[in-house]
Amino acid sequence: MEDELRPEYDFAQMEGGVRGKYVERLDKNRPMTTITIRIPEDVIEDLKRIAPLLGFSGYQP
Repeated sequence: MEDELRPEYDFAQMEGGVRGKYVERLDKNRPMTTITIRIPEDVIEDLKRIAPLLGFSGYQP
């Protein structure tokens, strides 16, 4: 897999973009929202295997 953005996803080249436009809306003291969805067991096992490789931790079934 390449570690480069495709040209159509290079947002630095887009006009009118403002970095951090919505940062003031974030409430650092509010916990993250969690959701519950049904996922087949084989998919869950795959996700548990690859999540650490992607930098995610703290899986909660």
